[in-house]
Amino acid sequence: MIACPCGVDHSRTSRAAYAYVTQLVARLGPTVIVSTPDGSWAVPRIWIGIHGLRAEQLKTLAERYGWEKC
Repeated sequence: MIACPCGVDHSRTSRAAYAYVTQLVARLGPTVIVSTPDGSWAVPRIWIGIHGLRAEQLKTLAERYGWEKC
């Protein structure tokens, strides 16, 4: 099981999405570098796959969850 930073067990709440995202993570790796004018961070793929990501939220989410700044 891949843990989402939000703390929710998505394997039960979003089965189809969770299965697809876990396949992507296995193939492409656990994080992806996302850049905005505020900077770049290594964002967990599971976060993007389950929650989506808006550029204006990236810095705040990265600070909250401790995502690595690149």
